[in-house]
Amino acid sequence: KAPAGQAHELRVRLDEQVGHNSQGFLPIIAPHFGGLWQDVELLLLPETYCDDLQLLAVGDLGKSALQFEIPLAGTVPATQPPLSIRCRLRGETNWTVPPVQATFSEGRIKANAALPHPRPWSPAEPNLYELQIALGGEDGDRFETRAGFRSMEVFGQQLRLNGQPLQVRGLLNWGFSPPLNAPNPGEAVWRQEIELARGHGFNLMKFCLWIPPRRYHELADELGMLTWAECPTWHPNLTHEFLEPLRREFTEFFQYDRNHPSVVLRSLTCETGSGAELPVVQSLYDLAKATIPGAVVEDDSSWIGWNRVHDF
Repeated sequence: KAPAGQAHELRVRLDEQVGHNSQGFLPIIAPHFGGLWQDVELLLLPETYCDDLQLLAVGDLGKSALQFEIPLAGTVPATQPPLSIRCRLRGETNWTVPPVQATFSEGRIKANAALPHPRPWSPAEPNLYELQIALGGEDGDRFETRAGFRSMEVFGQQLRLNGQPLQVRGLLNWGFSPPLNAPNPGEAVWRQEIELARGHGFNLMKFCLWIPPRRYHELADELGMLTWAECPTWHPNLTHEFLEPLRREFTEFFQYDRNHPSVVLRSLTCETGSGAELPVVQSLYDLAKATIPGAVVEDDSSWIGWNRVHDF
């Protein structure tokens, strides 16, 4: 810690993990990317704060309520700290303070906030609710997030969004952005990609074996582009000896995008073949279902008819 008035230095240590299970396919068709290819933030936090990387904030369309899971970090108290939530539809000025029902256990707050007659999210009307959450009183943590109300279900050969039949017209997006190696060309390029796809009649973007920066997900939410998230695992070791690290990594994958209403479909991997042990695949599928409310998941989006554990 430097004295007041002197410069501070922030050091960031990285492990690029070349060849790791989760590097995906992009380094196969382009040079390996790594280093500081996304933003780094310095966060000043109170003694007790929300671990926003694990935050759950989604709209439950059937119950007309916002659903939260708020994991506490730092100094975790023995009892639940004060919690207040307010929300508004994106684009509006007035805030609503919904009634909140909450429970607290093992350092996590689980809460529901009733919101009568929420406006559903869809490609035609990408309604988003802005949320402000106050945790721990006047000196506590303050953070913002967004949520959408939508449902995604499978009926035989049919997908239904908000109870209505959905015809998917999708594009495959590899994240390849030459002349860059890393898939981070910036908001202007992502917005152009989405608008170009919509202009040609497409309604879905599949992120094939890569995880886009968070702002891409936010733009898909805002502009009404459905997305299909395929975990960045190409020819991974889906065997019992790797199950525990796989479950940790996939938990991070699922927590990363589960609050985005645009993400309607998910694949665990691609082109694994018979080398993937069925109990391991089943475990990761069950983990997705437990982590993501209303998730629609399939195990392997490669060869037609290969799927073994799947919703669609």
